[in-house]
Amino acid sequence: MFYDAQLSFLKKILKQYNIDCCFIPHKGDHDISFETDIRNFVYNQIYNRNAIETLKSQLQQNVIYQCRDILDCQYYMLRLPDTDPEQILLAGPYTDVIFSREHILPLMERIGLPSELVSSLDVFYSSVPLIADAHILFAIFNAFGETIFHSVENFSFENIADSSIANVSDILNVSIPTEQENVSFKIKQLEDIYQAENKLLTIVSKGMIHQTEFFTDNIERMTYMMEQRLPDSIRNLKNYCIILNTLLRKAAEKGSVHPFHIDKISSAYTRKIELINSAENGKKLQKEMIRKYCLMVRNFSMKQYALPVQKVMIHIDSQLSADLSLTAMANMLQINASYLSALFKKETGVTLTEYVNKKRIDHAILLLNSSDAQIQTIAQHCGITDVNYFTKLFKKQVGKTPKEYRALIRK
Repeated sequence: MFYDAQLSFLKKILKQYNIDCCFIPHKGDHDISFETDIRNFVYNQIYNRNAIETLKSQLQQNVIYQCRDILDCQYYMLRLPDTDPEQILLAGPYTDVIFSREHILPLMERIGLPSELVSSLDVFYSSVPLIADAHILFAIFNAFGETIFHSVENFSFENIADSSIANVSDILNVSIPTEQENVSFKIKQLEDIYQAENKLLTIVSKGMIHQTEFFTDNIERMTYMMEQRLPDSIRNLKNYCIILNTLLRKAAEKGSVHPFHIDKISSAYTRKIELINSAENGKKLQKEMIRKYCLMVRNFSMKQYALPVQKVMIHIDSQLSADLSLTAMANMLQINASYLSALFKKETGVTLTEYVNKKRIDHAILLLNSSDAQIQTIAQHCGITDVNYFTKLFKKQVGKTPKEYRALIRK
């Protein structure tokens, strides 16, 4: 096919969002097989072959369908052009809401599922990817459609639901899972949680900020998958955030960030976690934590530096107002000053003095943005007693004097 590369790219994007993608023939027998055993089990229990055949017969050429099934899960479906035999692309399921028992029980009653299936559906919904912003997938499939149909004018989008295809009684084909099957589901769910956590540790420890967007889209689903050990849902959420904070600490440590930096951010989030007062507030904090820890690894990882240089950098960050001269640093480490100077320049690309000055001016910018302290006071907090020298350094790095900079940010 002329769009093999684009189809492969689409599958990779969907995989990043944990969305299954399979291909079924437009005519003849089909075998829908999802990557997740839990999804396969639920769909084998609830759908029969006739219902899928009815759905396939509805699909027109040059149309991308946004489907919602009787379990309120969503899909994208389309007939792929230039395939022999003709294939249908099925991407999903995914959902844009979290399915708690408050959602599941009315749904089961509406479609006539026996109460014995509630545990299976609990596990099933926790395995369905949560896509909070549906516009993301729409944009992806719109771009794909433009490629395979050659122009945006050559295809359209349509919505379709199982309820318009067949009666629910024609679709349901339910048998009750055994206790062993339910136990297997729970084991698989735990395995999925640990796998997701390990993926998170890898992303953060390597400072892969571009990967966090895919991961944080499903952080809410991960929280829901965790065992709800207390009746207070907010306390459960806070507990999971505490676990997440601990995981992120270890990831940052693995990324060679010094404990000085890790402890600062970890302590700040410990306080923020206890202020969570809603599910929405907790979700935002989780995403913020992942991003900030990832940024910290990118900015403060010392993996590439020799131990003496690492110690100098940490000392500078922790005591900007102290004597940070080359002589003082060499005496602290009990090594030759010339050796330290050459090593520092070789590994950082700047002299020790240039590095210290940049750190001091960066801190001055922070203080100018967050306080009303006088310029002379800020200079002293940054370890520079001569305000004229401080002003000269500040202008060299920022392009404006401290006074001019403060006036600019207060406009």
